[in-house]
Amino acid sequence: MKLLIASHNHGKVEEFKRLLNQFGFDFLTLSDLEECSEPAEDGQTLWENALIKAKYYYDQYQIPVVCDDTGLFIDALGGEPGINAARFSGLGDQGNRNLVLERLANEHNRQAYFETALIFYDGHRLISSTGRVDGCITKAEKGTNGFGYDSIFMPDGFNKTMAELSGEEKNRCSHRYYAIKHLVFKLNFYFGIDNHQNYLTNLAKQIYPDCQLLSITPFPGGMSNNTYLLAFDLFKKVARLPGDCAEMFVDRNIEYNMLEMVNGRHEFLQYEYFDHEFGVKISPYIDSDEEYMSEFEMVKTLEAFHKLPKLANDYDPYKRLFYFERLCQFFGIQLDQEYYNNVAKLKSYQEFLSKRPMVSCHNDAQLSNWLFTKNGDVLIDLEFTGNNDPYYDYACFGNNDLAIGKNLLSMALNRPLNGCDETIIELWYAMQAISWYLVALFKAKTGLNELLNLDFDQIAHYFLTKATNLLTNK
Repeated sequence: MKLLIASHNHGKVEEFKRLLNQFGFDFLTLSDLEECSEPAEDGQTLWENALIKAKYYYDQYQIPVVCDDTGLFIDALGGEPGINAARFSGLGDQGNRNLVLERLANEHNRQAYFETALIFYDGHRLISSTGRVDGCITKAEKGTNGFGYDSIFMPDGFNKTMAELSGEEKNRCSHRYYAIKHLVFKLNFYFGIDNHQNYLTNLAKQIYPDCQLLSITPFPGGMSNNTYLLAFDLFKKVARLPGDCAEMFVDRNIEYNMLEMVNGRHEFLQYEYFDHEFGVKISPYIDSDEEYMSEFEMVKTLEAFHKLPKLANDYDPYKRLFYFERLCQFFGIQLDQEYYNNVAKLKSYQEFLSKRPMVSCHNDAQLSNWLFTKNGDVLIDLEFTGNNDPYYDYACFGNNDLAIGKNLLSMALNRPLNGCDETIIELWYAMQAISWYLVALFKAKTGLNELLNLDFDQIAHYFLTKATNLLTNK
């Protein structure tokens, strides 16, 4: 099988080849093929630029492709150069390094991180992976064993720059190495070299060596991740394996930080194992019974969540919506005119909603993310946490019945909802429904209908209709 490494960068190409060699690919680079113009990398995120390149080069050559985009994010520069790292100065690698050092000349805070977004696309399936390394910017260039910003970036845990590290040392801390390793993890499943049951069996032996694993059973209905019930002789656990494109929608660092924040809080699901590289998570199994469902307890839990300390990240529903829209557009997905009509209405409320109070929010508190027990309810799935309007969490119940969310919000406010309350919660749910419309279309286009045995086209239509019904008279 041929694989196009969409790059002219020799160092990057060799890193890809070394780690992907186990799959027996016949490697090609852009230098091996008939020259074509380069795509305009006009995305606003690493994922968008990686997707633009993957779709463009596959369409051009009809060869499975891997594309990456890497950014350098420097705290003191407000995240710059960010996704424009390769074009920061317009004067090539040396000019980029000189500009960073010049702008940080009088700065004490030199914290920074590299992040790589990586995509494999074969015309049918799209698989994403990511890698990140934290560190700091040095005051002068050191080392010659690298490219880009390597000679001014010192990764955490080392007293050398990337350009001073040996190949083996660099593999221990390279953002691109982590991303490719993450991709290898997923490709092993895609090409049938490994399977989820076998992987989880071996992982269970490492984590619970003194217990016997009796069975592994998939949970039905997951739209982003693969979830399994692990039944041992003495207890049960739940294992989560991220889906093909999960990293394009979820930041595992945010998830992990939230899990740590609520560690020991009985209202929120705890974890026993979390793999930062691959996003694999194992949690205790809790048997849920709706007989114990209590709206009073649910309100208490949500309000407890809203009283947590402010988070480092904002959820920003509008920013997220437009990101999903761009992903669809870059991938050539045609959006219904009904969608644009709905978005126009939501935009007309953007200034009003942007002034709403912000607290720590779950942002996916639909009924499927609650467990009900005689000892109280438990809120699970902290993948989408971020600062947001607390009304947004109550709007999440619209996936089941928005009336539930409205009733819970009324209980939280300790008064009947007024017209303004009704408008806000309906707008937020319309925003969620429109976002799910886009995500479902993207999943349908990237081969997940067959993989997850779900009709994402039908799901997209369902959410678009729900949004239209809410926004018709707005």
